[in-house]
Amino acid sequence: MNKIHHPSALRNREPIACALQEHVFEKFKIYHSSSWPALEIGSGTGAHAELFAKKFPKLVWQPTEYVEGVASVERGVTVKKLDTLREVLGKLSNVKNPLGLDASTPFESWPEPIQQQGGKFTIVFVCNVFHISSWKVATGILAGSSKALRSGGVLVVYGPFKVDGKFTSDGNQAFDEQLRSQNKEW
Repeated sequence: MNKIHHPSALRNREPIACALQEHVFEKFKIYHSSSWPALEIGSGTGAHAELFAKKFPKLVWQPTEYVEGVASVERGVTVKKLDTLREVLGKLSNVKNPLGLDASTPFESWPEPIQQQGGKFTIVFVCNVFHISSWKVATGILAGSSKALRSGGVLVVYGPFKVDGKFTSDGNQAFDEQLRSQNKEW
């Protein structure tokens, strides 16, 4: 059993990879040519990038994770979340060094390596972020993705969504209630 990754991330990463292959890469012919940059917002422990980097070797992943005080990260202060990502993803040749990102800020405030790739990313992948963050983060991700993605690029968002205004499971409803009790902005 992997003690770094959450069990749900380990359960869902293979089905997500299959869906990416079928509905994104094959449909849009993204994956079949040369190397393409891919941005993951909210990488967590790196469970998804760890698998995706192996399954899609032509994508060069830029993992990110929210870190309070991103400026201190750029000055070289050790931050546990980014250290975990480096530990998990560090040996994968098509994964870049993880960056701290506050996605609620304008794209022009995002880390320099992401800004330099602005308009070049093939995919922006966001997993289980929208339901555990403020509306400002969601709108920041949408606005930032529009500047990060190349023409024809794809924003992929995974998470527990309502269908026709209803939860798809009792577990999702209970989780939503728990999150909202912790922070009304979620």
